[in-house]
Order: sequence, then structure tokens, then C-alpha cells
Amino acid sequence: MNQQPEQPQAVTPLEAFVILMSSFFFSIMPQFFVMSLTPEAEEIDFSGTALKVSLLISGLILWALPVLYLRMRKLSVTVAFRWQPVPGWVAGASVLVGIGLTVLVDELDRLVQILVPMPEEWTSGTLEMMQIHSTSDFILLFLSVVVLAGIVEESLFRGLLQGSIETYINVTRAVIYSSLGWAMIHMNPFVGVQLFLFGFMLGFITWRSGSIIPAVICHMVYNSISLLYYNIEFETALPFYEWNGHVAPLVLIAAVAVVFKGVQLIDQYYRALTAASSSSSGSSEM
Repeated sequence: MNQQPEQPQAVTPLEAFVILMSSFFFSIMPQFFVMSLTPEAEEIDFSGTALKVSLLISGLILWALPVLYLRMRKLSVTVAFRWQPVPGWVAGASVLVGIGLTVLVDELDRLVQILVPMPEEWTSGTLEMMQIHSTSDFILLFLSVVVLAGIVEESLFRGLLQGSIETYINVTRAVIYSSLGWAMIHMNPFVGVQLFLFGFMLGFITWRSGSIIPAVICHMVYNSISLLYYNIEFETALPFYEWNGHVAPLVLIAAVAVVFKGVQLIDQYYRALTAASSSSSGSSEM
């Protein structure tokens, strides 16, 4: 009999939850610190550079603490975060899926806002924070909102948390719980449903591929388009996109088709890969 290689130990769901909550607690401190500097008689300057810098620092803290813990436990960061390589075509398909999901989430958000409109102060605060007024604003927002948010959040939620629940409980709960946790840390109940469903799709793709890279790509695409949305006149740049305050039907149909086909291709590829691997393992044991 051939001795099987020892499998790397995974963190437990409880460990993953504690790590995430601790990291999240410390990561929001820079933003609260910056806002605390505003005199009570004045409104918070959401467009200021200080708050944008705090976003970047928050992302770094959110990343650093889990990495430190894994190093202390002598666990592989790459394995824990599920940084497994994927074929180039899967990465390309993930870009298209990300665009399609962004369109679908946008329409869902428009529908939710009709039923439960977000308070004006929340909307204006987000708009001010995401607007780019200088090169430094662009660099800070791109690094924090697109790069760090995409990599760090997917590493922690679809990688660490979902992976641990998959290992110790089951896949369905893993995808649901990681999506719920991810939606909750944004601390905005008016976008909770949208983020949960978006996260659920990312969780499925991560489970099927065994890698967070497709989810990271989708996440980065979503955040890039969102950042662009806050800084250009969409009606002028893309006159075909909207129709009566909603996403145009043809655009929605195209988005559904792209997401369906992209996810289907990724699913079929990894199903076939798993079947081939199982068949090969069975033959070698005979």
C-alpha cells in the first residue's frame, strides 16, 4: 500500500469566525478614528483624502491579522485562502460572469430600492466617498475598493470561512453562511439581499473550482464597474443601458445568458476534472 500524503490541517469554522470578527473589529477602527476628528458641529467630509486613506488601511488590517494567525499556526496561507491556479479561459470566463452579475445585481438593487429606499444621507455619503477628484484619489480608491476588497474579502469569506465550513459541515451551509457573513460586514441593510445573492454565486463558483481566483475576478469586476458608475454619467456614456429607470430588457437578457453560460462552462469543466481524477485514483488502487 502506498502511504497517502498528510493533508494540511484546516482551521475549524469557529476559528474562522473568530478570526474574521476580530479582524473586522480592528479594521473599522481607522475609519471611526478619522470620523471622530470631525467636530460635532460639522458634517463628516466623506470626500476627503483622510477617509480614503483609512479605507486602504482597513483593508490591510483585515488581511494582516488572519495571515498572522495562520503563520502562528504554521498553516499554509495559500491553502487556507484557496489560492489555487485556474486555466486562462476560466479567468476570462470569470470576467464575463462578473460583468453579467454586476448588471443583474444593479437591476435587483433598483427593485429593492423601490420597496426599501436607502436614506438620502447614506446614498450621498457613499457617492462622496467613491468620487475621484485627483490622481491620489484614484490610486487610493482603486487599491482599496478594487484590489484589496476583491482579494482580501474573497480570501477570508470564500476562502477561509467557506472552506472551513465545507470541510467540517457541508457545502450548502458553507456557501450560505459565508455569503451571509460577507453581506453583514458591509453594515448596510439596504444592500444586504443584493450582496448575499452575489456572494452566493461567488461561493458556488469557488466550491466548484476549488479556487477563489474566479470569485476574486468577479468581485474586482463588480467593484470596478461600481467605482466607474460613481464617476461618470452612465446615461451619456451608455445610453442603451437604462430604460424607464431600470436596466434595459435586452441588456438584462444578455447578462442572464452570459452568467448562465459562463457558470455552466466552469461547472462542466470542473465536474469532468473531478470525474477524471476519481477514475484515475480508482485505477491506481487496483
